[in-house]
Amino acid sequence: MVDTPDNSVDEASNAQVDLSELKDLHFGPSWTQSSTPKRKQKPEREKSKKASLAPRRDRRQAQKASSQASKPFKPIVDALFYPEDVPFNALVRALKASCKTYQLFEIATLLLEKVDRFVAVVTPKQGNPEAPEHFYCSVPDHLPFLTEEEAMAHILRHYVDLFFDIETIDVDPPKGAFQYVNRCSITGELLGPPNFHRYQQVLQEHYATHCAHMPFDRFAAKLERVEDPELIQSWVEKMSQAKRYRLKDRAEGEPEFLDSLESVRFFLLNHRKDKALRVAHTARVCGKCLEKMPSGPLRCSIEAELDYQRRFPLQTANNLRGRLRRLKFHLFKKGAKGPAFVCAVKRRFRGPDTVFSESIQKLIDFIEQRPDMLISDLNAEYLGIVRGGSSSAEGASSEEPVLTEGQQAVIKQMMQDLHWLITEGYVTEYSDGKLYAPLVREHSLKASESSDEVEEPNADDSPTHEAEDTLPDPGLAKEPIPEEPKVS
Repeated sequence: MVDTPDNSVDEASNAQVDLSELKDLHFGPSWTQSSTPKRKQKPEREKSKKASLAPRRDRRQAQKASSQASKPFKPIVDALFYPEDVPFNALVRALKASCKTYQLFEIATLLLEKVDRFVAVVTPKQGNPEAPEHFYCSVPDHLPFLTEEEAMAHILRHYVDLFFDIETIDVDPPKGAFQYVNRCSITGELLGPPNFHRYQQVLQEHYATHCAHMPFDRFAAKLERVEDPELIQSWVEKMSQAKRYRLKDRAEGEPEFLDSLESVRFFLLNHRKDKALRVAHTARVCGKCLEKMPSGPLRCSIEAELDYQRRFPLQTANNLRGRLRRLKFHLFKKGAKGPAFVCAVKRRFRGPDTVFSESIQKLIDFIEQRPDMLISDLNAEYLGIVRGGSSSAEGASSEEPVLTEGQQAVIKQMMQDLHWLITEGYVTEYSDGKLYAPLVREHSLKASESSDEVEEPNADDSPTHEAEDTLPDPGLAKEPIPEEPKVS
């Protein structure tokens, strides 16, 4: 929300004051004033009165514009976010290899961190009168648009080569004397003079290719006039070449060549519309394609939903539950109202008759007595072995002491025992390095009474959470990511 400061309104008012009004003011004694009758000054007073009303009108207009700008943005679509297959599979492999336990929110935040890790499912916003009834989706990349014109402009800008082979041919350069040419101030490209016979065609092609994200009137207002003879000559040389579009998969009776983007647009709408765009009530958008969408209420709505989920990914975490369970992950809560955790290892609880080897029993008892102990502190606290050097009085670090073979063997045995306890589910290693061993469960007590951890019921997998399985296949290209997501 942007508020217009009061001093800006005052400055706008002062800018309207005409200083020429001061010439009729007199600061001398009364006998030095002009003897002009007052009735002849009436027109001047009327002009002064009208001039004083102008700042008031400007102030009211500024206040009205400020109130309109202060209205909060209301999204016109709902957006749900699901994991993209390739990075999500890499994340699953990392989770299973580590056997660590992560908060469900951590995984959701990790997926939303980069645009190549998620897919957005977009539907019209219920209850918003400005929400669209349906979308015009580009078939090649499934991007949604509010109008057919925007969708076709996107296809002409990015996917003409799917339907045509583009060739460059030599044509006769423009003839005549041109005093100036128009140039697009946005791209810097020379478009030509208005009296050139192909000017409207060039103008429309440039607008559809580069500036379709803005209204045409705004684009036309940004054209600038250039009278430099060298630039005019460079435009003449540029117009000695033209693009020609050779139709792919040509059927009988269809033209072999088209000579303009406008002709291409007309042909696609009448002969290849089903392969260029479709009308849908739900759109599935790859996160990497969001940058291709033109700025407007649709893109702003998706980005607003994405920004909110990045701050508080509750809905995204709920969407992950069903998919993680189908991949044999185990979900539980620490307390009935605590955060949800995910682990590839099913937790196991010791009973009174559970028997371990001496080294394992000693280690699990030690961890049980020290909840939330860091795994990095085991050497020092459990074994009494300090692997790092101590600092001297001068601040210089001494060399790291060399461990004996006996110490190395003890550490190796401890790490093997700890790894077995974690992979079997008797000890939980959280993502921050903390270890937790639940107390021994008495068979006569219920799980809810003997442990502060509660297994999440399968009833959480409602149809809403598994909506991604019922949506049409987006057909998005699966590109390998350069490195697997780090979950540390």
